[in-house]
Amino acid sequence: MKSAIVIGARQSTGFKICSELLEKGYMVFAKDYMQWETEEQKDRWLYIGRNAHLDYVHLDHETIFEEEASSIFVPVNDFYVAQATEIQEKLLLLLDKQILNKEDSQFIFIQPLQGNRILKTFSRNIEKIKEKRRDMGGGMKEYFIQNERKSEQEYFYFKSLNKTEWIQVEQRQKGMIRQLLDHLEQWDL
Repeated sequence: MKSAIVIGARQSTGFKICSELLEKGYMVFAKDYMQWETEEQKDRWLYIGRNAHLDYVHLDHETIFEEEASSIFVPVNDFYVAQATEIQEKLLLLLDKQILNKEDSQFIFIQPLQGNRILKTFSRNIEKIKEKRRDMGGGMKEYFIQNERKSEQEYFYFKSLNKTEWIQVEQRQKGMIRQLLDHLEQWDL
């Protein structure tokens, strides 16, 4: 069975990733910060929270992932939207440890487009972590998505070490996250 870790699993994009991965038959190790939890997220989590292929754990700054997973999803765009400095700092510390600790896993960063990044320091620190991952030769893929719907046509941007491309979302057939995961599977997720 394929497996994946999702950081920020109860947030908007993180939740969609968990749901779609479960639909595709993955074992999902969902992780999020308890201080970031809202009543809406608790209610929404009831829809997938009892799935046998879902394992949820609250994160803290000391957490080291022990699970074996082929992919680690980091929906950074959720961390921009929340603008919770304490949570962003915890994420940066966590990623800094995990980048070196999970050499065999593919890190998948999902980020807002450059123009939507209002938190300059957080953005620079995320870029440093990705650079550290690239320097060590670890697997990493990046997706840049629109936070807001700007037109009838939506796109996301894919970037890996040897490929970059704009991909139009087939909105009527499937949502952006489903199409993003389909795209990843084409590249041996």
